[in-house]
Amino acid sequence: MIESFHKKGKEFAHVIKMGRTQLQDAVPMTLGQEFEAYAVMLSEEIARLNQNVKLFLEINMGATAIGTG
Repeated sequence: MIESFHKKGKEFAHVIKMGRTQLQDAVPMTLGQEFEAYAVMLSEEIARLNQNVKLFLEINMGATAIGTG
């Protein structure tokens, strides 16, 4: 999916559109930039998931309610 977004980014690099910022200001950008942004976001999310998967491997060994073991 990431590779597809990169391809679409190149394909639509010349198509100009209006973008929006958080303050709703109109900003010219290309449709290709939008697809590239999707690719970057997906890449970052995959990196975060790979970091967090290690937490699922931790095993709680149990203890008392106040944690004295």
